[in-house]
Amino acid sequence: MSFKKPPSVAVIGAGLAGLTAAYRLEQKGISPVIFEARDRPGGRVLTHYEGSSYEELGGKFLDDGGDALSLRSLLKELAVDVATKSLLVTRLYYKEGKALPTFTLYENAPLPSEENYLSLVAKSKKSKNILEVLRWFFAGHEDLLQLFVLRMTNYEGSPAEHLGVYCLDLFWKFYTWAYEDYQDKIKGLDTFVDLSYIKDGGSKLIEALCKKIKTPISYHSPLKKISLSRAGQIELEFADGMKRSFDKVILAIPCSTLRDIEIQDGLFPKDQLHAIQTLQYGSVTKILVPVKVHSKEIPNFSSGPDFVTWFNEDNTWMTWYFGGDAGHFNPENSQELEKKIADSFKVITVLYPGLEMRGKPTSANWSLEPYSKGAYSNFGIDQHEPFTLIEEVLGETVKKVFRPIGNKIFFAGEHTGIEYHGTMEAAVHSGDRAASMLAKSF
Repeated sequence: MSFKKPPSVAVIGAGLAGLTAAYRLEQKGISPVIFEARDRPGGRVLTHYEGSSYEELGGKFLDDGGDALSLRSLLKELAVDVATKSLLVTRLYYKEGKALPTFTLYENAPLPSEENYLSLVAKSKKSKNILEVLRWFFAGHEDLLQLFVLRMTNYEGSPAEHLGVYCLDLFWKFYTWAYEDYQDKIKGLDTFVDLSYIKDGGSKLIEALCKKIKTPISYHSPLKKISLSRAGQIELEFADGMKRSFDKVILAIPCSTLRDIEIQDGLFPKDQLHAIQTLQYGSVTKILVPVKVHSKEIPNFSSGPDFVTWFNEDNTWMTWYFGGDAGHFNPENSQELEKKIADSFKVITVLYPGLEMRGKPTSANWSLEPYSKGAYSNFGIDQHEPFTLIEEVLGETVKKVFRPIGNKIFFAGEHTGIEYHGTMEAAVHSGDRAASMLAKSF
């Protein structure tokens, strides 16, 4: 694109969505100014490295975003490799001091039939949250109920009683897969699942984007106020008192932090302000534990009373994943972290006899991180409909509550994703979309 006068554009947030937007803008001949509150880029994409091993403190699996077409396209464009690991589906769960195989729970479980699905749909229309639906479906199957409550809580990040019934189809997909695994087991067949992730860590994608983007990032720049200047520009005021005005702005930060920013009265429509103030975010804490395993024949996935586990590529790091209420602890508090590790390791030694911790764990609680204040977005009770209404703007499909404001303010981030909210795919696609709309708005 060519301009008589270079437009002034700001991107707020140098996470995956903001960096993608900035990269796409530069490809269109627009050089944005990028502001980031932290001292690093990447946002909730953050890899922990130690020696030749690594594991993710933030987003990991590409598959969470379905086919992840936007993310995969960006990775290919930037020559960042994707690795795919084919895992034998072996799952254990912990109960009363014992490690039990999950597949035995399906022997007398409800069938994943069309009739049962339609009954679930009918029940969901009379239910307040997904927990009520699951309790009804798994009546008489307490262990299965607990497993799937844990599954839904950890996947969405919020307690099942705080999740709307929109989760029904996601639950049904999980349940159907699990039941099919069980059927394979009784036939003596092995089931494998392919999981894709960014080779050498998600932070490699962030590094690749930063190398491509010509504009330097202004770090330590928390945004404090958004207003409209007398000249009709968007005026931004930062924590250090600096004020800058721009023709157009992309807000690539989560609603959980955007709601703390002062917004001039009347600048944002009421429905969009309400969305920003109320969108629910999951609470997730990850503890990455350096481990030594003595056998390759170990379960790839296990469930404790309030957490789930998996291993990294070379089985040197084990992730303990706490979602919902279980994620409400402060890993920065050494005593609190030590107690959580000690209590959880008692469960781990039952699930994985002989497994050893070989060093100091590391952790992240994204709800306590001041510029995230949540792991990823989900929909609370009665939130699904208002957050899934869509409209066409400047040739792009957008959520109505995250439509551009006066063709001056645009939104990006996983929370704005039409599909697969809460994923890296949604973040990348939103950056692509915001840059496209902004360029077309001139």
